[in-house]
Amino acid sequence: MQKRTQLFDELSSFSNYGNATIHVAAPGSFIYSTFPSTYSWETIWEDPYFSSGNLTLQGNWSQMSPEMPGELPCLHGVIPTGMKNTSLVIECNSSFITQITGPNLIWDTKGLILGKQRIEYSTDGYHWEILQDSNGGLKEMNWTQHFAPFDSIVQGNQMKFRVSWYITTDTGSIDFSIRNIRVGDRGSVSTPGYTYLNGTSMATPMVAGMAGLMKGMEPGLTAPEIKQIIMSSVDPLSFLNGKVVTGGRVNLDKALKSLQKSDAIPLQSGWNHVSVPRHLATGSDTAQIFAGVNSSGHSILMYQNETAGYRTLAASDLITPLQGYWLYSVAQMKVPVKFAEPVLGASRNISAGWSSVGDWTEQDLSANETFHTLMDGWSYAVGYDPITQQYEESIIRGGTGNQSDERPVHPYMGYWLYCSQNGTYQSGFG
Repeated sequence: MQKRTQLFDELSSFSNYGNATIHVAAPGSFIYSTFPSTYSWETIWEDPYFSSGNLTLQGNWSQMSPEMPGELPCLHGVIPTGMKNTSLVIECNSSFITQITGPNLIWDTKGLILGKQRIEYSTDGYHWEILQDSNGGLKEMNWTQHFAPFDSIVQGNQMKFRVSWYITTDTGSIDFSIRNIRVGDRGSVSTPGYTYLNGTSMATPMVAGMAGLMKGMEPGLTAPEIKQIIMSSVDPLSFLNGKVVTGGRVNLDKALKSLQKSDAIPLQSGWNHVSVPRHLATGSDTAQIFAGVNSSGHSILMYQNETAGYRTLAASDLITPLQGYWLYSVAQMKVPVKFAEPVLGASRNISAGWSSVGDWTEQDLSANETFHTLMDGWSYAVGYDPITQQYEESIIRGGTGNQSDERPVHPYMGYWLYCSQNGTYQSGFG
């Protein structure tokens, strides 16, 4: 799931968030987007600025400036909960002559209306007829167009109109905006176009579009892998810490660039003993890289030593080479990684006893070569097969056959390593 940010990379006013349920933030305010076909329009009467000479306002109204360049101003009306039998009214002050039969009243609204809406009209300026009297039922964050046909009005008639919103229950409330009230002829369907829109309806297609582009570049990607890449390529933003799982806003460029490299930690369904063969790039070197993995509530574990045992990793903890990590995944997937450039050497002190370690090359290398800096200090290396969820046969220093130390140690895998003495485990052959 995603929450919304706005033009200046800040939280939108309508954002939802939850540090366990909302995964990423995505742009959702003032998004230049398509809008569907609309009807052509010939105006008979309009006043987009709500001038007092044309319209009388009753109730708690405020006139608001346009949200974006080129947009019209709007009225914002509020009736709080508990204000039963209170109303908001917009009334046309004077009659005007219609040039057509059956004109339409059209207006745009957004916000919340938990109350009633009544539309009335008068042909003599004194007696009012009800055109509509219905539940408002509005709950919309984007501007939505509404219309009401005056079917009984014929060409040449004089008319005026009045629109009211009110609540009749103690639980009702109204908090909405209205703009672009006009009367005219709604004609043929017009061509779809573009406009600025806000809301979940904008943030969702942003993330869905990212997924589509990624799938187009790499058709073999699975849904969990796409999710992982989107989550691991976010731009961290401090104000999102504790509000979304990743603490960041999606970045399409980073997500697509991550597909150009095959560097990734493979995961199978179940427990995985994993490692990274090189230092990771700054900003992409913490346990946050696993944020998109569905771990079914299991923590990421790092074995420290026989005394301290396992430690649960936080998202901010570094992921380093030569160290093994235990990670549970519900689904088979790949976790993309970004390596630091240039290649940096790695070194780690190893205590006597069992240690959880990783390889230091991106290619298979024999156990004898992998652990050569430990010299005679290492005795056994045991891999874990995540497909069968079982330990592999031990590799023994100086062993033969299936236990030969010429057996390969694989990149991205973790191994249990037993040493008879303290030593230094280093990358490279120098």
